[in-house]
Amino acid sequence: MAIESSGRYFAGGTPTGRIYLWEMSSGILFSTFEAHYRRVNVLRFTTDGIALISGSEDSGVSVWVMAHLLDNDKQHEMPTPYCSLADHTLPITDIACGVGTFPFFRVLTSSLDKSCKLWDMGTRTLLITFLFPRPINVVALDPAERVLFAASPDGFIHQVNLFRERHDRASKSTGAIEALSGFGPDDATRIDDNEQGFQLKRLINIEHEILSMTLSMTGSILLIGTATGQVHIYDVASHQLLKTVNTHQGFRATHLSTFIKPSDLTGHVTIGSASHLDTIPLYPITSFHRIRDATARTAHEIVPDTLPPYNLEIDHDCLITQSSTGVSGQALQARVAGLEAEVENLTQNLSKAIGLNDSMWESVVSTVLGSDEALENGLPHSAKRSKARS
Repeated sequence: MAIESSGRYFAGGTPTGRIYLWEMSSGILFSTFEAHYRRVNVLRFTTDGIALISGSEDSGVSVWVMAHLLDNDKQHEMPTPYCSLADHTLPITDIACGVGTFPFFRVLTSSLDKSCKLWDMGTRTLLITFLFPRPINVVALDPAERVLFAASPDGFIHQVNLFRERHDRASKSTGAIEALSGFGPDDATRIDDNEQGFQLKRLINIEHEILSMTLSMTGSILLIGTATGQVHIYDVASHQLLKTVNTHQGFRATHLSTFIKPSDLTGHVTIGSASHLDTIPLYPITSFHRIRDATARTAHEIVPDTLPPYNLEIDHDCLITQSSTGVSGQALQARVAGLEAEVENLTQNLSKAIGLNDSMWESVVSTVLGSDEALENGLPHSAKRSKARS
């Protein structure tokens, strides 16, 4: 299953290789077609929602353009994929989409053939293959595409940096950074368990079956969902376990996602004056149709975005000019003058207090020192003072 980033469309795959596509606000079944020969294991929408990517047990990955799937004139035709990525040899287990507008982005795929492959959609070519010592069932790609994480069912997670130091012909570092690889389909990088030193730090062991994995929007936090229902939160830089969430313990954490808290979860907009507090309607979700209905599709109207448009002037008035609203320039100057006079008065009182404290301190010190000298000479303190006067 997969939901488009704006929440408009929902896609589902079946064990027979068929894909269904619904509109969530109306429940209309827009498209259903045979996408693969065997079970559909994974579905992913691109970040801009223009394409749908499917992976199957037949080891194939297909990219479908949403405009073709939603076209009324092509409902009786078999959809043709934008491209097919056919280089894996065993069932596809996971897909991760990079950031970018279609088709200028990268796609990461994993398979039970112990490999992960990075593809470029603009050129429809394979950039690099990563070979692991065990099958890979979950992958996560850094938002900046600097690093990827590949997890196996037995609880091991490999961190693979997508960059490296550039070396000259004498194998000396030049101080520059270059892409890890990308010289063609025959270019492969092998990841081993016998790595030492810094390379060993790129391996995380959860000791439980891993079912889901995702990175925070900043790429600094890694969230891992296990078959026991626990969600482990790791720091990417240090690989330190920060927290374990046991809310779903006893169940299977099959999906994890991080996102900015949407406005419709708060119910109201709280920034600004009372006149700007507008209730945000919830996005409509209805029951999905089981069959395609041509009449419903013809009569269907596109539902516009329910979130209000962003108004920069309102935010400016609330955050910048609201503090001075209703206050004249003369009143503001008088207030500032009063505060300055109060500060000057406090400064003078502080100086007097410091002087009084110094006088008391000198008096006490001189008295104590005079008593000590009188005791040393064997005379009373009064006799000591009389002798000093004479």
